[in-house]
Amino acid sequence: SGNSPDIMYKVRKNWWAGLWHHLEYYFLPLFAGEAHAALREEIKIFLKEYKNKAFMQRLTTEVDITRADNLINKVISALENLQNNT
Repeated sequence: SGNSPDIMYKVRKNWWAGLWHHLEYYFLPLFAGEAHAALREEIKIFLKEYKNKAFMQRLTTEVDITRADNLINKVISALENLQNNT
């Protein structure tokens, strides 16, 4: 149940690796302009905190999933803004 203190959140580590790849090799270069400096910095911080051996060896938490979800939403919003401005 949702009230259990022992809830575990499972997102396969391969999903995280795919997210890192897209953030690092596609979105960082795409958001190179000054208008996206804050988003670029947030992506770099996210990669530093999650693209490491310690993260890969521990269980995924609700906070991890929420942070990834929030960042994905910001990237999507920035992509929509880029599309609307072209």
